[in-house]
Amino acid sequence: MPKTRDTDQALPESDDQAPKPPKPRPTLGAELEDAMKESGVAREDFGEEQR
Repeated sequence: MPKTRDTDQALPESDDQAPKPPKPRPTLGAELEDAMKESGVAREDFGEEQR
């Protein structure tokens, strides 16, 4: 697996850190949403439970 500067710039370490998610997560909200979706919990339910 030859690592070139072009590849490094195009694919940051973020890809290696989270190879599961197909799309990048610009915000923490996206990560939370993904986790909730995996768990099968709705955003509203999660918010109410947290309260």
